[in-house]
Amino acid sequence: MWILESLLSRSFLVTLVSVCIPTYNGEEYLEECLTSTIRQTFENLEIIICDDGSSDRTLDIANQIAQADRRLVIHRNAVRLGIPGNWNRCLDLAHGRWIKFMGQDDYLADDCIEVMVRAVDQTGRMVVCDRQIAYQDVDHCFQEDFNSYIAENPLHKVGETRAFEAEDISRFVLGRLNDNFIGEPVFTLFPHDVIKDVGYFDDRFVLWSDYEMWTRIAVNRGLLWLPDRLATFRCHSKAQSRTNLGSSAFRSNTVEPLLLLASFACRPEFRTLREVARRVSPEIDFSRELSQRVLALQRTIRRKASPTEDGYRVELTGLLADEYVSHVLKSFPWYQRFARRHFERPRWLGKAW
Repeated sequence: MWILESLLSRSFLVTLVSVCIPTYNGEEYLEECLTSTIRQTFENLEIIICDDGSSDRTLDIANQIAQADRRLVIHRNAVRLGIPGNWNRCLDLAHGRWIKFMGQDDYLADDCIEVMVRAVDQTGRMVVCDRQIAYQDVDHCFQEDFNSYIAENPLHKVGETRAFEAEDISRFVLGRLNDNFIGEPVFTLFPHDVIKDVGYFDDRFVLWSDYEMWTRIAVNRGLLWLPDRLATFRCHSKAQSRTNLGSSAFRSNTVEPLLLLASFACRPEFRTLREVARRVSPEIDFSRELSQRVLALQRTIRRKASPTEDGYRVELTGLLADEYVSHVLKSFPWYQRFARRHFERPRWLGKAW
């Protein structure tokens, strides 16, 4: 027995974890973020800072800290890649067996990575810990709403460490189609090799790219839930996610949920989710749900006329030209009529699925 325990302990110690920190103009909180990473009790880390063209002191701060810790690897993109593109670049640069993403303004408890790595099992499940939020410069109403949202999280309600199979997670997804119940990147740890099975972050999304990815992993590999609050997501007015939300609320609240439905309906990585959707009562048909929501959106936009709605129409046309959306909706007569009017040659006519 002591030999087995020795081997397991040695395996734990040599496991390399890649901590991926995509940055863009993150000077205000980056030092605190990196300090919390460097002082982890689990020391076998590579800490990858992948900068997407910052114009502030982000790289100066990173380079200064890297002089004192060789585990830091700093990369600057030659061109701007955007949020999902920068996250994918992090994955390409990583060498670790496990991937731990962090926002440039987030921070970790000292034992965060140690606890999460010790919890992993042989199934290759993604590990997720409970959320802790640090609010700064955010109005009180938003805080109350977000805290209530977290309190209703089906994972948060579990209250104990538990392994969930892919079908269990699929049922959670079906109960909360438009909710990121898994959490922000800082609360996750996932095996690097899962990329071979489910692919990279989908650059069709911006604010929903993390949840779409977590769902894709969890409905294939399952999920290991830890009730411990091991990491902190900082929610503040200057955060990149909130900046994107403010600049394009229509896209984040309306368009991206519809893109997500289209992915659920036809991407092969969501096969288990679709199988569970057919078995629940009442049955959930992602294609029909997408069609109904898009039609309702069209009617809403058509009833209004303003420069804002003109922008919405552009977004809607782009949505309906999307590869997955057009594939899902091509069997509906209304979409065939729309495609004939707006697209010279709908993409779905020239592509075999």
